[in-house]
Amino acid sequence: MLPLQEEMMEDVKAFYSTIGASGIPKRYTHFMDEAQFEYCNWLAAQCGCSGYEKWREQMFRACNKNRRVRPETYRDEWDDHDLVLQTHQEFTKYTSTTVNDKYRSESFTVQR
Repeated sequence: MLPLQEEMMEDVKAFYSTIGASGIPKRYTHFMDEAQFEYCNWLAAQCGCSGYEKWREQMFRACNKNRRVRPETYRDEWDDHDLVLQTHQEFTKYTSTTVNDKYRSESFTVQR
């Protein structure tokens, strides 16, 4: 259930006051950077869902760091192979081994 509209408006006013006091222009309202994960996890909890996995946050931080260090080549050069392995292991939890084996099989044929 959402809070009352008046409460939500007060939260918005408080938020704009906070970013204004920090010297952040209003045009950066949706630039959450480090607060993004806290917000998304809070939002997920409000809906009764689980938040982000830790590896997703780590991957985000590694990408941001790489982008700052190598602004021209960050898409081509990575130092996060351990995170890629962790991601792969996480994704295998959600894929069916039977389906994967079927698609890898040389004898797989499309039925029409």
